[in-house]
Amino acid sequence: MSHAYLKKYLSCSSMQCRRYDDRAHFVDRQNVRVLEDYVRLKNLLEGNESDNMKNNAALQKSIAETMKYLKRQYRAPAESVKGDPWHVLLFTVLSARSRDSQTEKVFQSLMRAYPTVRALSRATARQVEPYLKHIGLYHAKAKNVVALARELVEKYGGRVPDDLDKLIVLPGVGRKTANCTMIYAFGKPAMCVDTHVHRVTNRLGWVKTKTPEQTEFALRNIVPKKYWFDLNRVMVQFGRQTCGVRRCGKCQLCKWEK
Repeated sequence: MSHAYLKKYLSCSSMQCRRYDDRAHFVDRQNVRVLEDYVRLKNLLEGNESDNMKNNAALQKSIAETMKYLKRQYRAPAESVKGDPWHVLLFTVLSARSRDSQTEKVFQSLMRAYPTVRALSRATARQVEPYLKHIGLYHAKAKNVVALARELVEKYGGRVPDDLDKLIVLPGVGRKTANCTMIYAFGKPAMCVDTHVHRVTNRLGWVKTKTPEQTEFALRNIVPKKYWFDLNRVMVQFGRQTCGVRRCGKCQLCKWEK
């Protein structure tokens, strides 16, 4: 494919260019053009394809070695693994900005009082609040879990949908909770990014992002799907035990990335 043709292709008037997270992508009048196609063609024009291939190879090696090391070091199951999709979803909603150990106690207490999604759907936020008072944001969480239970009963017959787009719009459910539910409730590959995953992947140089949501979309593009199931679990444990808010500079991963 000639450079002249590529220039003509990239300047096609049927496309509109807009900025998103410092990366350009095109929206065709009929269909969405794939971002990676644009980046690849742009690199060909600028002569950067060879350097990018080398950088990508180094990144993929880093990802493979890091995941191999973390999976060997951290074998414990995620706290969100509960067996029942409703339990997984509810626990993950409750765990926001709360320690898992404390969330587990609150979760068990709430389950004893309201053992099913239908039972919780018949409660009020005021009735639920006393069971949640030992975790952060318990006023808001009480309202959310009751509204969540009611919507699941009304729209899905009390079942948790195994669809990311349907999960995201449920009360109290954000992208992190929805992705974690896809993994731990349904065994489907998803990119669950919390503060630990966001912090660790930026320190390793895999991504350069400012928010967990930006990190999620960046990791989707670079991490092979075979690692999606374990990435959240091992990085959360690693982030808690080793790679905290203050960087220690002593772990094996830092040695790899120097």
